[in-house]
Amino acid sequence: MIVVQHNSRLLRRIAPILERQRCLICRNTQATTPTINLSVPSRCFANKTPSLLASSSNPSPDKILSSFANLDHRRASRTGFPEAVFGQGKTPSQIHSILESMAKNVNELTEAASVTNESISTVSTAIIATRVDRDIFDAVVDIGPLEHGVMEYHDTARIISVRANGVV
Repeated sequence: MIVVQHNSRLLRRIAPILERQRCLICRNTQATTPTINLSVPSRCFANKTPSLLASSSNPSPDKILSSFANLDHRRASRTGFPEAVFGQGKTPSQIHSILESMAKNVNELTEAASVTNESISTVSTAIIATRVDRDIFDAVVDIGPLEHGVMEYHDTARIISVRANGVV
């Protein structure tokens, strides 16, 4: 862990910015201490995984997924734009888990809509992961096929698109 001390030039330059910052959860303004911690953030997946595995012998896939992704499955119906996965910086297994969860959700939506004779917008069925290099896609494919959908890679855009099994 690297901590910048009170007398550093960098801290004197940015101290006015650090003195008051907003809490990301409750949006309240609160005072901060005049030190900069450059260690791995506590919300980082690398820090949460050991505690997840230690807390239970078999953590649920949803619990593991929530440790590195906060999916908004209702975004398309709420905003008119689909949820997209920012793939840069994620591991192949993380991307695979996220895409699997999104495809499962689309399948559940289409199944529920068919029971109630409702229609689903095509926006709600869009599943994409952006900024994914070919080697990362190959590693995602090596993990195995998606249970709830089929992946396709688009080289020019560096995007993985997924067609959920429930979408005709």
